[in-house]
Parts: sequence; structure tokens; C-alpha cells
Amino acid sequence: MAKKTIPDIVLDDALVTANPRLEDPKAESELKALRQLLGPACEQVVEAYAAVSNQKGAKRAFRHFIQNLIAAA
Repeated sequence: MAKKTIPDIVLDDALVTANPRLEDPKAESELKALRQLLGPACEQVVEAYAAVSNQKGAKRAFRHFIQNLIAAA
């Protein structure tokens, strides 16, 4: 199992920012399910960034890739 580096509160904040309805206590089970989905994906991004961050060109390319990915969504 991968090491967890992103606290649940950070994931919850991102999820609630994207969908304020999730702040309602009645949506707790949905928030938990989405956190379990989002957490591993974010951990992979953090791990990939850490892997390339020591090389300046690769770091810039990774950032550019992520920015383009976000813009295309």
C-alpha cells in the first residue's frame, strides 16, 4: 500500500470547493467515497512530481503537462 501523504482534510477541502453540496452532513458518505477515489489519484500525481522534481527540464515539462491537462478538462 502506498504511503499516504495527503491528509483527508486537504482532499475534503478540494472536494467541497468543487462541490459545496458535499459540506452538508447528509453528504458525508458521498464525500468519503469521493475522497477514497481522489486520494490515490492525487498521491500518484505527488509521487510522479517528486520523481521528476530533481531534474529542472523534466520538472518544467511535468508542470506544463499538468497545466495542459487541466486546461483540456
